[in-house]
Amino acid sequence: MSYHDLECPYCDAELDICHDDGFGYEEGVKHEMSCGKCGKNFVFETSISFNYEPQKADCLNDGEHDWKAITTHPVECTKMKCTSCDSQRNPTEIEMNEIIEKRNKRIVIGKFPDAYAKKWAALSIVIWCPMLDRRLSGFLKQSPKHGQMQ
Repeated sequence: MSYHDLECPYCDAELDICHDDGFGYEEGVKHEMSCGKCGKNFVFETSISFNYEPQKADCLNDGEHDWKAITTHPVECTKMKCTSCDSQRNPTEIEMNEIIEKRNKRIVIGKFPDAYAKKWAALSIVIWCPMLDRRLSGFLKQSPKHGQMQ
């Protein structure tokens, strides 16, 4: 069974509206159209409807928010978002430190085999987490061979 936009008010032919140029979308306007079967002209009006899907949000009713970090790049732009109500806030200093620590572990351990991890750990953080460059700049300046394989 196929779906058609409307039926001709004269012959009940099923018709589709060609919206290629935006025709037929404006509400409160009578749009003129002709039937391809009987050839008669007629008008139609567009109505747009909305559907709403309610969900529980206990955090809005004396419950606790379920805060999760939103993945961002650079990490300094990270926000915390409640999984129930979508409220957002900046992470606390403790949360930000945990986010950075988890990201560093995922990047260093997840990208290099153990044999290379020690040699390339600092470089991999700079490549994959350039926002940490400020924190690592002192370490990198003390390691003249940080970008060379040994």
